[in-house]
Amino acid sequence: MTAGNYTLKVNSAAPDEWSQLSEQASLFAQKMWIDTMGERIEGKKLWWTISRAEKSRLGLFGSVVDNPNAYELQNVHTLLTSTNSVFKADKIAHEMLIQLQEQIGSAEEWFPNLIFTYPGYECFPIGPGYREKADLEALISKVVDWGQKQELKLITLLYAEEDGVWSEVLTRNGFSWVPLTHCSNLYLSEGNFEIYLQSLTHPMRKKIRRERKQMRELGLRTEVIPLEPWIEEMVHLRCANKRKYGHEVDQVVERRRFERLKDMFGEQITVFGCKDGDQLLSFTLFIRDRDIWHAFFTGSEYDDPRAKFTYFENTFYQPVEQAAVYGVTCISYGHAATDAKRRRGCRLTPVGGWIKALCPTLIPVIRQIAIVRCEWEKRERSRYMNG
Repeated sequence: MTAGNYTLKVNSAAPDEWSQLSEQASLFAQKMWIDTMGERIEGKKLWWTISRAEKSRLGLFGSVVDNPNAYELQNVHTLLTSTNSVFKADKIAHEMLIQLQEQIGSAEEWFPNLIFTYPGYECFPIGPGYREKADLEALISKVVDWGQKQELKLITLLYAEEDGVWSEVLTRNGFSWVPLTHCSNLYLSEGNFEIYLQSLTHPMRKKIRRERKQMRELGLRTEVIPLEPWIEEMVHLRCANKRKYGHEVDQVVERRRFERLKDMFGEQITVFGCKDGDQLLSFTLFIRDRDIWHAFFTGSEYDDPRAKFTYFENTFYQPVEQAAVYGVTCISYGHAATDAKRRRGCRLTPVGGWIKALCPTLIPVIRQIAIVRCEWEKRERSRYMNG
């Protein structure tokens, strides 16, 4: 598709220019990451690039989803309209969504749709034109043209941020900003664990010291453990985590994911595990991307009272103590469960979807939902500031 000196390519596999476009981008946009973890994304996967004068300017990764029963984190209908969504809203937002149910219609009316997001649930353009209005404008306008020709119902840039030039271009092209949750990042200044504790509230400092003391009294220890000899135990604990939150469990799939991570990102992986003797009670697996740790997999013996305080020890306290050794200055904890993360020092950034309805009946629905969710996010922000 060529127009205005720009050429759009839509590929079913990574094009040759992807490596160059993603060179300075986050781990989640790298071809090796998408190849390894791409099975987490449902639908027909597509790699989008746009070039000008035969020079690549931008890239995006996404998929066309045609299944109304798609996994919730990639199901725009469920995320936006369910009052029981994984990303909880408050009572006011729930009541307003209930009032909109007749306009919302059935899930089938929202499919097929196009979702842009990387495995790892982030969305951003890559390439030298990622801050250039003309390049972004060309990419988005051509994506919309493509979507209309494919008779899609919606286009969503999912798990994106409300970000400067990108936001301006999307708004101008008829996309609505719909906040869904917050991304939690812990920025670490140089210093020891006590300095980290001093950045928290007095009640939280007391709570952390009490929990760590109880773990010591039980004889539990958290340490960095190698991935290879503990994979079977981690698969077991990971499956327990998925059961706890109501997700389908497939040990074969989970084992394959661990093996792929080991093979492709072995040197970038750090696992903090809590053990009682030779028994692994819980773990959190981090993947390093330059100076950032991404908390990626976790699991625990949830029915074992010894494991009660181990999650935060594995996921926050030991990583904070050891981050400097690995050259890590930021720990990314992803989405949801924001209250617990905020109380432990994380900075919260609104994350949501930039959504454009291509089906005329969905245009007013998306606009109304956007208003509901934006008002919810304002209330959340006020709550955090006053809490």
